[in-house]
Amino acid sequence: MVTLKDIATNLNLSVMAVSKALRDAPDISESTKARVVSEANKLGYMPNRSARSLRAGFSQMIGCILPSLNHTQCAEILKGLEEESAAFDYDLLISSSDNSVETEVQAFRRMMQHKIDALFIFPAARVQHRSFIQEEAIRLGVPTVFMAQVPASVKMQPNFGWVVSDNYKAGQLATDYLINKGHQEILYLAGPLGSSSAAEHFSGYKKSLADAGLEFTDERVFLAGIDMKAGQEAMARAIDEAAQFTAVVSLLDSVAIGAMSFLRKQGVGIPEDVSFVGFGDSLEAEYLATPLTTVRTSKREIGKSSFRMWYQNRAHHDAKLSPISLGERVLPVELVERESVLVYNRELEVAAL
Repeated sequence: MVTLKDIATNLNLSVMAVSKALRDAPDISESTKARVVSEANKLGYMPNRSARSLRAGFSQMIGCILPSLNHTQCAEILKGLEEESAAFDYDLLISSSDNSVETEVQAFRRMMQHKIDALFIFPAARVQHRSFIQEEAIRLGVPTVFMAQVPASVKMQPNFGWVVSDNYKAGQLATDYLINKGHQEILYLAGPLGSSSAAEHFSGYKKSLADAGLEFTDERVFLAGIDMKAGQEAMARAIDEAAQFTAVVSLLDSVAIGAMSFLRKQGVGIPEDVSFVGFGDSLEAEYLATPLTTVRTSKREIGKSSFRMWYQNRAHHDAKLSPISLGERVLPVELVERESVLVYNRELEVAAL
């Protein structure tokens, strides 16, 4: 195993000078740094991260928990977090909660055995009025950033922050678009209970209806989860309950895609019979047989911004000062028009009857 002493001997430098050069210390000349880096690469030197972490008091490692590793939305968030953390030489521990609160907490505890410096979490859907993750993070003193959605019970306090999309605006944009296309009976596929982000999207939907003078009714609201199967099941319940609708707004593209699939199997045309607007602009949305109109937000930017939010405040933590609130960032959204929406002509329907 190559050591700092090997590099120092080869270059006729002190071990301290080599160490400083590899740490980009300001009191070492650029030419010396270049020589040291070149020799280290030639010899295949690998820094002893464990020893460095012990000296610094930090692991240079962060944890990320997602409800699913193969969900497009989660994958994009993870990619952004991975890119940003790697740029600052952080290792990343990744775990899937399988959308289970219990599994989520267990994964966090395992990560703490590696003494992660911070936790980044896309929380599982929950019905509890408590956030066990926040309670555990407070107990262990771990800075935590919630990504994409925030449990309704989570409060802004020291060591916590979150990065989300403008879910309220997204709900409004989707519903306004359908209303402007002539739709009045608009079904809503709601996100998981216990998520403030899902609640905000739902509020945007209701506000849009109210602004247009349309009546809101619970009979057109069906609870869904975060995947295609959940969309299929929610749409099956809507059909069983004979809900009347000409268009659908969904919290997530994946849920919308599942609902579209179910309707097609029942012989319903998309968008000839029912129009759809999703949220997320997932890869699948663009390449469906009928590309999905959606509200776009940068999932990768959620991951990147989450890391930056914590890292920019780390100096405060490094100095062992009192914990501070990491803050909140709301990312903008925009409507992406595709082929899953048609203008609804009520007069033609009446004439057909």
